[in-house]
Amino acid sequence: MRRSVLPRCRTGRVLPRVGSSAATSQDRLAIDTREDRGSYVVILRLRLTRRIRVGRLGVVSFLDGWHLYAGSAMACLSARIGRHLRRRKKLHWHIDYLRERADEVAAFPMPSSRRRECELAGALAKIFPAGPQGFGCSDCACPTHLYHSADDPRRLRAFHLLLERFRAEPPITFTQGRRPGLRRE
Repeated sequence: MRRSVLPRCRTGRVLPRVGSSAATSQDRLAIDTREDRGSYVVILRLRLTRRIRVGRLGVVSFLDGWHLYAGSAMACLSARIGRHLRRRKKLHWHIDYLRERADEVAAFPMPSSRRRECELAGALAKIFPAGPQGFGCSDCACPTHLYHSADDPRRLRAFHLLLERFRAEPPITFTQGRRPGLRRE
């Protein structure tokens, strides 16, 4: 099969055809590459309070409960979300260190041609207490892109209204012991 006829992500990564044995669940999410950009919220659950080394931030304390992370990908949004759902990977972003220890994770994609990550973080700040200073925001002036909730945010009306405001798609979930995939709630 010629590689040039396969769909490509904007970064140039060749994506296998849907239905081929080489296509992974993350690849299936990323087939429409022209529209595959926007922002997202990843929610991660920690069953216990933990101290985690987070890159240059050093050792950070995370309360048990739910952590909400605002991010964006202006190319290959679905691939970025797929990466955040995976536990095993090279640790690069602050969220990778937290994901490594999370018991559950779900992602809410918000396709858009505009970068709305900071606007989304500001909206989360109006609902939830802020997480560690500087988490996930080394490329902007926001105080943090991570927020905390003692309760599952998916059960809170204010969170649902936020998702509606940003036109989120149904969540992509991953639970411990299962591989990430196209399972939508």
